[in-house]
Amino acid sequence: MRAPAQASAGEVEPFCGDGVVGDDERCNDDNIDGDGCAADCSRWDYWGVATEVTPVQLVGWSPCWSATYTQVGAVSEVQESCKGSELLMLACRKVGEPKYTAVAHASTTTIFTATENPLAYFQEHGSTWRFYTPKGPGGHLAISGLGGKAQCQAGYGLCWPIDTIGDAAPVWSPGGHCGGFAIGEADGKNWEKVVFQIP
Repeated sequence: MRAPAQASAGEVEPFCGDGVVGDDERCNDDNIDGDGCAADCSRWDYWGVATEVTPVQLVGWSPCWSATYTQVGAVSEVQESCKGSELLMLACRKVGEPKYTAVAHASTTTIFTATENPLAYFQEHGSTWRFYTPKGPGGHLAISGLGGKAQCQAGYGLCWPIDTIGDAAPVWSPGGHCGGFAIGEADGKNWEKVVFQIP
């Protein structure tokens, strides 16, 4: 975090927290994490599950993986494609919509710490996260606000279902949730899930 510095004869050099986006900053507001701009002015930063977020708001973030809600494949593809930092953002929206319906971010450790306990979840950055990997179908990668338990139920932040067959690695399964929308397998092609990273 940069503090104010005297430039010359009464002038103050730009600094993170002065409300002006400088040459080496991506955003600038109140110098507090979770209020829309990171305290070091490096990226869009907020607390909890954000809704109706435009791509223009996502300063500092770059998409690193996306798929429709019908796509199947290894969950590890996300981890292999998104290696820019230890912080990831998950988002969802209807294909072609200008805004993301639900968005949340956390450390990769919080997002991808697998559990077979249906009551286990993690809380970070104002959201509740669960990577539920029971043997067989019925697992999920889910996010909710702090008052929820990150389950696959309408009204939560988002839910991307997974299956774990035997000792195989988890794979995506069709359907899920995006904000208050329940997405069936037949409608899955009309919805997309996106992961962002800090380059």
